[in-house]
Parts: sequence; structure tokens; C-alpha cells
Amino acid sequence: MKKKNNIKKLITHNIGCEAETVDKLYYLLLENEETKRDYIDTRLVRHEDIISLLLYYYQYLSIEEVSKTIGKSSRTIQGRLQNTLDSLFIICDQQFKQNYDSFLENAGLLINPADQMEVAGIAADTVAIGCNSPQDYAAQNHMNSKKHGGTVMKCHVENDVDTGRVGFVSPCFGGSIHDKVIAETLYIQRDENKKPMVDSNNKTIFKHQDHPILGDKAYIGMPSFITPFKRTSNLTNQQLDHNAFIKQNRIKIENFFCKLKRFKILSTSYRGSLENLDKIIVVLSFIVDLENPNRYETDFQFNPDTLQTIKFDRKVLLQKKIKKTTSTTTRTTPISTTTPPIPTTTTTPIPTTTPIPTTTTIPTTTTLIPIPTS
Repeated sequence: MKKKNNIKKLITHNIGCEAETVDKLYYLLLENEETKRDYIDTRLVRHEDIISLLLYYYQYLSIEEVSKTIGKSSRTIQGRLQNTLDSLFIICDQQFKQNYDSFLENAGLLINPADQMEVAGIAADTVAIGCNSPQDYAAQNHMNSKKHGGTVMKCHVENDVDTGRVGFVSPCFGGSIHDKVIAETLYIQRDENKKPMVDSNNKTIFKHQDHPILGDKAYIGMPSFITPFKRTSNLTNQQLDHNAFIKQNRIKIENFFCKLKRFKILSTSYRGSLENLDKIIVVLSFIVDLENPNRYETDFQFNPDTLQTIKFDRKVLLQKKIKKTTSTTTRTTPISTTTPPIPTTTTTPIPTTTPIPTTTTIPTTTTLIPIPTS
């Protein structure tokens, strides 16, 4: 028991987040209707699997080292990590989509002191994640970035300027794609046929066009962003105030990237599959957002008492499944006991079914013996 308690203390200390955050994730998994059926009834992923997943992402150990610390085989841990990642991605992505409208409302508007222009209190930027170079030459060109000097994947994030809350996390793009091109693909308004919408002047309609959001110099020329002026010696005081306003309000998103990259799976060279990279970024972004004390009123209310009742119900469900498995095993045991006497019954009729009484024609052949003598 002491070894297990020491392992739990070591895990909760080295997963990169608080223990209450793990309880919140487990609470969301059990309360969600989509993941409740798969998470409890069929896959039976436990509370410890979330801890092992965060341990793997925070320290980025090998699966063999994680199996040694937890005390299970590497094959079972690899399967459970994938199951928990899939389940957590469904919940985190759903939470981001549900809370996006409230995110826009709570972000509010800011007034630029340089030109008294109303600006949305949202900052956006892309985070680059280094990856191992793939073997495919076309994939290498797609991921190669001259700015970062290697193969990377990019992800676009929107952040609240005041509270630091995360509102939007995009899927990953190749490192060769410019940040402006990524924003154009995400922010162009499209109709039902996925064609870009056009206004009366035949200009494409962009998201955040009425109240632009804060961006860096990579988004110069987009109507969805307010960007700083390039540094030259001829900048006026109004332009300097404009740059200072953008710089001050973009601190929160840079702090978010710093907190996100405390997980070594994103700060070091990523060596996993690219299909899981989108899910990992969404899950870890949601975990960082859970630890933000500035919560909205529309967010879910975590109640630890209900979590204890859910855990108790889950234990009862597991006991029922254990009883079912034990009952099925006891049913199969008498079948195995009846099988040994079967060869004995087959051996007993062999002497009884001797063909001696049936061969009555044999003595008739003896009467034919004197015929050749005549």
C-alpha cells in the first residue's frame, strides 16, 4: 500500500496540473452523454488513465517508462492512452464550441487611444510545434518552415485580452503555410455550398470584420485584424501609441503559449502521429484554460459531491460486470469436467461390440473344407 500511495503522490506532482483539474476532466467525461456510454460501459477507462496521459504529455517519457511508474504493461497503457485521448478530445472540442458565443460576449470591446477605434478584446496568433521530419518528401515540404528552421506544425488560437481565456483552437496546418493564409482559410465566411460570401461591393466577408481583433505583423492587410506599424525612425506619436496598445494587450496570448508549452510533448520535437496532434493541442489547451481562475458564468459548475456519487455508481457497475464474468466462467467449468469421461464411454463399447456373434457364417465355411478332398 505504501508503494501505491507513493506512486500516486509522484504522479500528481509531475503531471503539470493540479489534482482538481483531473477531477474536473473526469467529471466532464462522466456527465457527457456522448462519452458516458463508451467511457464507462465498454472501454472502462479509469481515473488513473487521465493521470497517466498527463504524465506522458508533461514529461514526455517513453511508454515503457510510464508502464514502469504505473505498474502495467506497455500494450495496455498504449491502448488506454489512445482511448482517453479520443474521449477527452470529444469533450474539450465540444466545450470550446459551446462556449464560443459567450467568449465573444465576455471579451467585449476595447477603444484604441491612438484613433478612438472600437476593437474586439481578442488577440490571435499561431503557435508552432516542432515535429520529427517525415519520410515522405511531399510531407517534408509541407511541414518545412524557413522561419523556425525545421519541420513544424502550426495551430491558430484566439485568446481573451482581459481574462486570458481561450475561445478557439484551430486544427493544425503545415509549417510552410503562412500565418496570414491560415487566418484567411479560417475567417472567410462561407455559405451552405462552402463558397466564400461576398458583399455588395464584391468583396469577401471575413469573420471579425466589424470589430477587428489584435494580431501581429504577419496579419497586415487582413480586415479581421488590427496590426502594428513596422518599426522605422519616421513613426509618429500616434503610431507609437497604436503599437504600444497592441503590444500591451497581446501579453495574455503569449503567456498562454508559455503555459501550453510546459508540457514537453509540445515544447520538444513531437514524435507521435500527426492525426493525434490536433487532439493533443485541443485537450492541453482546455486543461490550461481550466486552471484559469477567471471563469465565465456559462461555464460548467464543478461539484465534487456529485463526482463522488458518480464514482460510487461506477463501482457498482463494475461489480455487476465482474459478477457477470465470474458467472460465465463458472458455467464453462462443468463442461470441462464432463469432457474427460467421454473417451471412457467410447472405449467401453469397443469390447461389447465385438463381431464374434455376428460372424455365424464362419462355421459354414468349415463344412466346405472336405470338397477339395473328393
